[in-house]
Amino acid sequence: MLISVILLFLIIVFTFYSKSKYFIYYTKYIFPVYKNTIGRICNIIPYSIFQWLVIVLVIVLVYLLIKKRKAVVPYLLSLFLIYTLTCGSMYNRQDLHVSSKEITQEQIDALATLIMEKINALDYQPLSLDEIIELSPQVMNNLEEGYYPKPKKIIGSKYMSYFGITGIYSPFTIEANIDIDTPLYSIPFCCCHELSHLNGYMKEEQANFNAYKACVESNIPYFEYSAYMQIISKLSNYASFKITVPEYLYNDLQEGIDYWNDHEGTLSDLEDQVNDTYLKANNDQGTVSYGQLIYDLIEYYCID
Repeated sequence: MLISVILLFLIIVFTFYSKSKYFIYYTKYIFPVYKNTIGRICNIIPYSIFQWLVIVLVIVLVYLLIKKRKAVVPYLLSLFLIYTLTCGSMYNRQDLHVSSKEITQEQIDALATLIMEKINALDYQPLSLDEIIELSPQVMNNLEEGYYPKPKKIIGSKYMSYFGITGIYSPFTIEANIDIDTPLYSIPFCCCHELSHLNGYMKEEQANFNAYKACVESNIPYFEYSAYMQIISKLSNYASFKITVPEYLYNDLQEGIDYWNDHEGTLSDLEDQVNDTYLKANNDQGTVSYGQLIYDLIEYYCID
């Protein structure tokens, strides 16, 4: 039993972590099946199944460690096999362009000016949390057609924030789980980011770029505003000049700064180190990849 599980595990890992034609076939034809089966089934239940499943999986592991130690290895291998099929293998996906060009301070300033012009041209009204959740699958479908389950609210969202986590893709339930305690304007972008993972875009820079495009092409002003605010908050660390912003935008930016300052500490530092290690282990750039969006947008907008 154990030998067969190990062999199956090695075959799956070898196949999906290689740059073979089998992986390309898997990405195109097999991976979407999970979203259309497991994702649809789990979407019937309105709350996050993942948050309770984690507790169950830990309890089972503790039980096996105490009562049936021989079953621990097959149990962990089974979990890792599921993770490989529904998440880990997709970190090798290469079909979304990511910019690797060097950028200048002038380009960063030009991007900041462009994003501010786009924000000033918006005429939007804030949406409710439930409206954002309802609209997110439609927004993603406009970018890339397919089935998208609704993002799920995490009950312990406030505690997620102390770990610096705004959303989690669940490889076991194919759910997009979101932190609903964060400032409202950031949630549309977060929803689209997590739903991008359900499309097989596991690398953070890929999911960020997909989320940005989905939001700004949605024709829903508050989703557009959410995407632009993500960029402005990042650019505030890089732009060499002070951007004059309307009072409402300043208030939103300050709300975000105050919120995350209140949730900084040992837990968020620990999560950042763990997440950085996890991303690098999966052929990602680490947490630095979250800032890759600035590079991608300078190329996307053809800023010279």
